[in-house]
Amino acid sequence: MPEMISKVAHIYAGRQLSAGERFHADAEFVPVLVGLGRAEPASIQSQAEKYQTCDMAAADPAVYPTRDLALTARQKRKYARRQLA
Repeated sequence: MPEMISKVAHIYAGRQLSAGERFHADAEFVPVLVGLGRAEPASIQSQAEKYQTCDMAAADPAVYPTRDLALTARQKRKYARRQLA
């Protein structure tokens, strides 16, 4: 019986499981539990804990050149963009 970790609260084998709780599942039900997103194998969880992660800063957004268009009072911006092409 492989050990699983519950991702969401659900009932398995007559037991109410909460998110993050470890439990043993029958081998034939493991693909179903993973496929439904209710649980993941505990071995995957323990492997992920071995690797250290670091916070990464997002890159600065690219600066795109813009054109200043003189729009009439009734002309909308989306139509002005189409005229550029």
